[in-house]
Amino acid sequence: MKLSIREIEQVLGLTESGHLDTVKHVGIDSRQIVVAKQTLFFALKGAQVDGHEFIAELYKKGVRNFVVRKKPTLGKYVKANFLVVKNVRQALQKLATYYRGTLSAKVIGITGSNGKTIVKEWLSIMLRPLGNIAKSPKSYNSQIGVPLSIFQIQSSDKYAILEAGISTTREMSKLQKIILPDIGILTNIGSAHDEGFDNREVKAKEKLALFKHAKKLIYCSDQKWVKKVNLPSKITQLNWTVKKRGFIQNVQFDLGEQETIIRLTHHDLSYEFSVAFSDDASLENIMHCITTALYLELSTAQIQTGLNQLYSVDMRLQMLAGENQCTLINDAYTADIESLHAGLNFQDRQRLGKRKTVILSDFLQTGKGSQKLYKQIAELLNQYRIDKIIGIGKEVVVLDTYLSAVIQRTFYQNTEAFLQHHSSENHINEIILVKGARRFRFEQIIDRLVERQHAAVLQVDLNAILHNAKFFKSKLKKGVKLLTMIKASGYGSGSVQTANLLEKTEVDYFGVAYPDEGITLRKKGIRKPILVLNCPISSFGALLEHQLEPEIYSIEQLSSLIDFLQKGQSIKVHLKIETGMNRLGFVEQDWKSLLNLLQQAKGKVKVESIMTHLAASDLVTEDKFSKEQIKRFNKAYRHISMKLQIQPDKHVLNTSGIIRFPQYQYDMVRLGMGLYGIDPTASTGTMLREVLTFKASVSQIKHLSPGETVGYNRRGHAKSPKVIAIINVGYADGLLRKAGNGRFKVWIDGKLAPTIGNICMDMCMIDISKIPNVKVNDEVIIFGKSYSVSNLCKTLDTIPYEVYTSISERIKRVYYQE
Repeated sequence: MKLSIREIEQVLGLTESGHLDTVKHVGIDSRQIVVAKQTLFFALKGAQVDGHEFIAELYKKGVRNFVVRKKPTLGKYVKANFLVVKNVRQALQKLATYYRGTLSAKVIGITGSNGKTIVKEWLSIMLRPLGNIAKSPKSYNSQIGVPLSIFQIQSSDKYAILEAGISTTREMSKLQKIILPDIGILTNIGSAHDEGFDNREVKAKEKLALFKHAKKLIYCSDQKWVKKVNLPSKITQLNWTVKKRGFIQNVQFDLGEQETIIRLTHHDLSYEFSVAFSDDASLENIMHCITTALYLELSTAQIQTGLNQLYSVDMRLQMLAGENQCTLINDAYTADIESLHAGLNFQDRQRLGKRKTVILSDFLQTGKGSQKLYKQIAELLNQYRIDKIIGIGKEVVVLDTYLSAVIQRTFYQNTEAFLQHHSSENHINEIILVKGARRFRFEQIIDRLVERQHAAVLQVDLNAILHNAKFFKSKLKKGVKLLTMIKASGYGSGSVQTANLLEKTEVDYFGVAYPDEGITLRKKGIRKPILVLNCPISSFGALLEHQLEPEIYSIEQLSSLIDFLQKGQSIKVHLKIETGMNRLGFVEQDWKSLLNLLQQAKGKVKVESIMTHLAASDLVTEDKFSKEQIKRFNKAYRHISMKLQIQPDKHVLNTSGIIRFPQYQYDMVRLGMGLYGIDPTASTGTMLREVLTFKASVSQIKHLSPGETVGYNRRGHAKSPKVIAIINVGYADGLLRKAGNGRFKVWIDGKLAPTIGNICMDMCMIDISKIPNVKVNDEVIIFGKSYSVSNLCKTLDTIPYEVYTSISERIKRVYYQE
């Protein structure tokens, strides 16, 4: 985006101000302004927050151009430019409509009751062969989200994929003028937001308004609502169907244990694709993507490559640790059939070996009769083999008639009755899906059942992990495998949760440090190959039992493994070559013995890969040494592969190497800290997203008089009156003593507060004398997206690896995914 102020004034019908600034960004949130000087801030007024209240703060940050409803006192903002309009939101939409008209990208508009965001994300992956693809961020599909999405489209983009969501009538016509799609996709018409429309046909008609001027419409013609509405007459219908008449016809889904085969006919030609999904919703979304790809003339190979890269997109779900070894899935946002299906599917995929429980509220304003609705819900619950149901509300008791006899069930009239008679002791080793309409305030139930081990939390952004994995995958040449390291409990983020997330993505291998980490993953249902870096002799039996692949680094280790293998047993191994790290690995003097052993063990031991580890791939000053390491490695690889007449994979690059040495990607790369948003080379800018956010809270506030001291050894001194806050993290949690006595600052109420006194085992103190509005229970950020972990690393003179893996297990991990 690049618009002059004069151009914007003309679009909005304003008098020229004389300012000649050029803006490249649009902002509505004061916390997310990155390039202040080039940002045009729209001061929107919401139910809770008015953007006008942040003008002073933004001006200090360097923002100089504002769209406002009322102009503030100019004396304070001598260099600012205020564009005064009657309605700020309408001005945002009007400017977006204008900017849309300047773009050359073909726009694909998506709407429907469910699946919009998933289709958008998946389609953006599958259409990569066509060039640069822009897309709506997250679920930006509203009256404000759509304009913000438009402004992110660049002149170099070939296609833009935008979603549009509405909750009542007369909303889509506004979005249609902004998006103006060339191609339309209608995912489905379901029960979501039924309360905003007279009936399902009215809702379908409203959604179809998005495609008023579109040239093509992609949809499934098997859906019931299709027969009850008139599709736009001038639009070419690209329908897909299980029947014999359609753009895509004869669609069949053959479900297998690990993949689904999709068979279809298009232009009298038969096609076959495989996907790693089996649920109905995902297959429907995938068919929308395949139909679009075939229309845009992608080859069969290109489509299959895209399908192989699809990952699970779960909206708004949050996974928490509960009391008594329970796991909570917090989906207390909506209550409709489609999102219940998604929640049950997410619960089922966790493979944690726990009994499955669902806490469910009444489904409100769905437009269905109670008997029909709850029979359908019961069928879903029976299908997913739920062990226990807790229903809350006056209508959900209808489920009792239709539930399988093996399902334990309890019903309460309201949330208050549940809280009065129910406790966490009623749940042991369960995975509990908490699903309800907002009015039932199920956050109280989450609060009752969540684990109380510590008030501080470590938030894990699953979307950020997926984003980072995709970023590094995009840096790889075609055919290069990606191994992600999830050792040390996923660098503090949780290895099982991370592996579950990446299992169905374009990641090829997982890497762990010790066999027990790999065994845990296998027990939780992870099927992808797992490389184990450190394998003692005592672990060989477990390696075979759980199909783990050891790194072999010494003659003694290899000889013991061969002796251990019985007749008929075989194992895949990865040879580690020592090239200069002087840690584990075979040196050149070992090669002869190594080859002899491998030749003797032919048929028992298969060399899957040969690898080495660069000692300083992040340091430009050590590039000569890094290249010498690679030279030594290549020599070893050639010698071993030639003597054994094999061509195993070879790999040398870690996160820094992927970024700095693309010429040495070879057959596979190993992604470690980069997966968690840390770039040791500091060269990727804002392309990576930090995954972990470490949060604490204020336990107490105290006022100190001059001369008073703070903490152990009286190291903190109040030379003048001070206000301090005690926060609930200490060195036992990972905030080490070196961070005390003002050497480190935490983020609170939008400002930095230094530590005062020594860090204690379970708490520490901060100086909030210059932050007057702090209250007990206020949130404190130790590090995260808004305040990078690099700040703490500098204080502790260490690296993010050490900080992340030092976060205590008593700190509650909270996983969330939008």
